[in-house]
Amino acid sequence: MVTLSSINQDADLERSAEVGRLSCAITEHQLFAGLLWESFPRLVSAFRTKEFQDEEITCHCPDALHDGFLVLEGRVAITHRLRGLDHILDLAGFGTVFNLEGLAGIEESHGAARALGKVRLLVMDTQLLKREFDSHPQIGYPIIKNFAKLMIVQHDKVFEHWVMGT
Repeated sequence: MVTLSSINQDADLERSAEVGRLSCAITEHQLFAGLLWESFPRLVSAFRTKEFQDEEITCHCPDALHDGFLVLEGRVAITHRLRGLDHILDLAGFGTVFNLEGLAGIEESHGAARALGKVRLLVMDTQLLKREFDSHPQIGYPIIKNFAKLMIVQHDKVFEHWVMGT
């Protein structure tokens, strides 16, 4: 017999399984380095995975301003709109993070991303994460510090490619 209680238990079990899957998927990433395992359940409500097909737009700011992304599988073309034209900055693959400016309080972006083949992303609600970071700085500080390091590394990679020709 199906009861409201058994439905709620099934939903709780499904959510617990999702928390475990998402936690395992991200614990190895640099963005979350130094974060205690016990902190992940506090963050998981801000995470979801999403799949995109070839040429599908995954992110177009400002529409997706409050969604940050981590590439779990596939490649995306990261673009920046300047004078009405989209310019490809990077062909990003596994482990690349983008559109996380909302974590740093930046409320304006002109970037976009387009799937190149089948893509699976971890989508992060930066507004929810920022609220969690404000109330639990011991969780937020290491992530913001890691985010800053990642942005420098990713910026240097793009700079070397386009300016230095490497």
